[in-house]
Amino acid sequence: KETESRYLAIVIPAVVLAVTLCVVGKYKPHSFIVRDASFYATTTRGLVTTFSLDQRELQPESWYTGSHPSYKNLDLAWSNIAVGIDGTWYPKHSIVMPLFAAPFYAVLGTVGLLVFNALCVSIMLSAAYLLAVRFAPPAAAILAVMLCALCPAVQEHTYHFSFDMFTAALVAVGTLALLKPRPLAAGLMLGIALWARPPLVLLVLPLAAAGLWGKVDRRGYVFFAAALAMPVGVAATLNTVMYGAPWVTSYERVLTVIDGIPAIRSHRE
Repeated sequence: KETESRYLAIVIPAVVLAVTLCVVGKYKPHSFIVRDASFYATTTRGLVTTFSLDQRELQPESWYTGSHPSYKNLDLAWSNIAVGIDGTWYPKHSIVMPLFAAPFYAVLGTVGLLVFNALCVSIMLSAAYLLAVRFAPPAAAILAVMLCALCPAVQEHTYHFSFDMFTAALVAVGTLALLKPRPLAAGLMLGIALWARPPLVLLVLPLAAAGLWGKVDRRGYVFFAAALAMPVGVAATLNTVMYGAPWVTSYERVLTVIDGIPAIRSHRE
């Protein structure tokens, strides 16, 4: 235990320092807001400045009305608008990361989004070490985390405002809580991950079944299920309010433009 604590006291600060140096070394204002990060950043800014998810004041309206000469066709991939049942323009992309990142933006502005992302990466890699060291010696666990951190995809998404790093952090912490076992914390973390990214159900449910097997009694499973249901219930409620039914998501109400005419289309296509 003493050896494990000594390793832990070194590894976690080392992870935070490495992530910080990576981010600081690359930093140029706004340069990390690329690809989908721009959509999430816009939603976050709206939450802080207008206290609303309504995107009409934040998006170039001419792109979505068909009046812009260069946007007579706007497809599902490029659109960032989902139309609510009352006509409100909501974000197409998940609102969960912007909700969590909003305090960072409120305090630090745009750079707060990079700080938030660096925190997510640090949490993900630290949790990865704590998971690995349960099954391997500390040196092997450190090597595994180093290889993960040096992966080109992780390197790229460290200097970013990345939905992937956010959900990876949730799943890593949730998995660690499963193995402790702390079913309430595990259910909450993995439930938020499902709210953010529903396809993660293919990973989360088998992971939960394996992680809790033999570690908790029936009450533990009830606690896990109840905690998991809370964020999933919030998602279902918001879907109902915004799109008309618990199972209808923003990706099924996407505002596109076809030959200059606005049209609602679904990613189910």
